[in-house]
Amino acid sequence: MGVEQDILTGKNSSELKGISLVGKVVGLVVMIWLISISYYAFAFFSLGMLPSVIAIILDRGAGRFASQTISACNFVGIVPFLFDIALNYERSLAAKEIMNDPFTWVVIYGFAAIGVMLIFVLPNITSIIFTLKAEYKLQNLIKEQEVLVDEWGEEVKRGR
Repeated sequence: MGVEQDILTGKNSSELKGISLVGKVVGLVVMIWLISISYYAFAFFSLGMLPSVIAIILDRGAGRFASQTISACNFVGIVPFLFDIALNYERSLAAKEIMNDPFTWVVIYGFAAIGVMLIFVLPNITSIIFTLKAEYKLQNLIKEQEVLVDEWGEEVKRGR
């Protein structure tokens, strides 16, 4: 039983396809809602989600997990500001004020940067942790081997 391939693209059907359908629907609903309440809010959302767009364009990995991670972190960074706009009576004015605040951009792009760090830093940290665990285990095995050699002789070391 082999892996099925898409007839048109020739790619494996088991390969993940980037942002899920739910993510695309949520993004579309948010964009339609923002256009309906204020063009400034839509412009704010579009500018705020630029790191996600860039990640989606650049990510060519098998499951496109990098773009998913960056998009999720970027969206988490922009959501509180969208709530501020939604809860304000003058939504266009609120969107303009939020867009003019540098702290807003630091927070939004900071969350996107956290997504990038998750992609590049965590694998390295995990590798270091597993390497240290392996070295620790190796040292313990060497100590156990020395005890066995003292007790049973050199032939234990040779496996005879």
